[in-house]
Amino acid sequence: MTAADQFNPYGSVPGIVPALEHLVSETDPDLGFRLFLRALKALWIPITSGQLARFEAIGESFGYNEAVVYDGEFTFVAVEG
Repeated sequence: MTAADQFNPYGSVPGIVPALEHLVSETDPDLGFRLFLRALKALWIPITSGQLARFEAIGESFGYNEAVVYDGEFTFVAVEG
C-alpha cells in the first residue's frame, strides 16, 4: 500500500497509509479494512494472487461474503517463482 504514498499514474495520496493504520488500530478494524480495499482499487495498486487470498481470509474473519472483497476491480501483478 505504500505505493499509494509514492508515484502513481492516477495520482498519489500522501498520508493514506498512516491514516488507514490509525483507523484499523485505534477506531474500527472493519471500516479500516473496507477503506483499505477501496483505496487499493481506486489507486490501481497492483496485488498478487497470494495477497488476494489473504484479503479473502481477513474478510472471512469479519464475516464478509465474497462480494465485499471483490466489490470493484483489483489490478493484478504476475509473480514469478
